[in-house]
Amino acid sequence: MGALLWRRSITAVAAVCWLLFQPVHAFQPTDEPTLLLDQAQSTLVAKPIEGLRLAREAAALEESGVAPRDAIMMRAAWLEAESLFRLSLPGDAAEVLKETLSTYRNAGGTALYGKLLITSARVARSFGDNGLALKNFQDA
Repeated sequence: MGALLWRRSITAVAAVCWLLFQPVHAFQPTDEPTLLLDQAQSTLVAKPIEGLRLAREAAALEESGVAPRDAIMMRAAWLEAESLFRLSLPGDAAEVLKETLSTYRNAGGTALYGKLLITSARVARSFGDNGLALKNFQDA
């Protein structure tokens, strides 16, 4: 009986220690924004309005958390800009991209930042700014 109680006590202490040393974002509802972004990305081509709604919903949900994660916020902004561009709203897409690229300029070199640059290049090309489009395509 004593050995069983001892094992249960050790297991309980280990579980409490594990919970105490988890990063802050481990306690956020991490799955929901990611699931929304996955849905947004899969519906973006066929239903850009739905993709836009889902991307904005994911961003709002992530921002309401304790410590919003940069990767989630960047992905939401990328999908929002893609949706706006596909809805023939390149000006709105350009605003989202400009703000996102300046906010997360330290994320350069990541695949997600490259996607933002590619979308920015496509938007710039739609405005006839071929120099910026070429620069962003090369930087991506």
